[in-house]
Amino acid sequence: MGCGTSTDKSRLQRFVLVDGRLQADPQQRLPGRGAYACDDACARRALARGGFSRSFRRAVPTDPDLLHSP
Repeated sequence: MGCGTSTDKSRLQRFVLVDGRLQADPQQRLPGRGAYACDDACARRALARGGFSRSFRRAVPTDPDLLHSP
C-alpha cells in the first residue's frame, strides 16, 4: 500500500474501517476489509499519499495520531 513490498501477511500491520474511521488492528481479528502496511514508515507513506482511500475504495478520514495509538 505504501511501498509495494510483498511479505507474509502475519508480518504486516492491518488497518480496518470501524464506523467509517480508520483503526489499527494489531491482533488482525476485526471484521471487514483490511489494508496492510509492512511497517510504520510504510503506513505513514500510505497516509500521506492516500493509500488507505485506494485500498478501501472510498474516502477515508485519517487521524494523524493513528500510528501512535495502541
